[in-house]
Amino acid sequence: MTQADRHERRRKRLALAGGAVGLLVVLAVLLATRAGVGCWRDEPPSDFKPARLSEAGPDAAPPADLMEGFWEGEWFEEGGKLGGKLRCRATLQDDGTYLADFDASFAKVLSFKSSVALKVSKEPGKWHFEGEKDLGWLSGGLYTYKGYATADEFFSTYDSRSHKGVYRMKRAAEPDPATQPDTPSEEGA
Repeated sequence: MTQADRHERRRKRLALAGGAVGLLVVLAVLLATRAGVGCWRDEPPSDFKPARLSEAGPDAAPPADLMEGFWEGEWFEEGGKLGGKLRCRATLQDDGTYLADFDASFAKVLSFKSSVALKVSKEPGKWHFEGEKDLGWLSGGLYTYKGYATADEFFSTYDSRSHKGVYRMKRAAEPDPATQPDTPSEEGA
């Protein structure tokens, strides 16, 4: 075998290995974010109608629970590199924490879903919260969240080893039960 043949053979092996490594990286990213990747709708779903409290009129009473409910807005990465639309449903848990289910858009075509338990400390008109969630190595590892909720605003910072930014949302309307899928009643079960 000539020197040229060996070089050509080596070049082909390297090209094949490079393509295989690239494919493995793409597959690893897709598998790591499998639960969170999906198509983002340009329009929010019909059960997520914005209804700011300020639009409810000046006499509208603030909600008794400043955290629980639906929120929508945007997220921004520090330095303005990344950002997108953001939605959240906060639900009071039996242990007194709130489960925040986030649905964030990325690059206008993908979404990432994540849930985090938030511990709340209350003061009149403003509830402070904090929590943490490990989103895995590919997504930046352990994220810490700190922020507050008022009658009409949900603000949080997030911080991980490679990502820092903010969530800014306004209260959104409760979903319309008529648009929800039918669920069997417990009486018939």
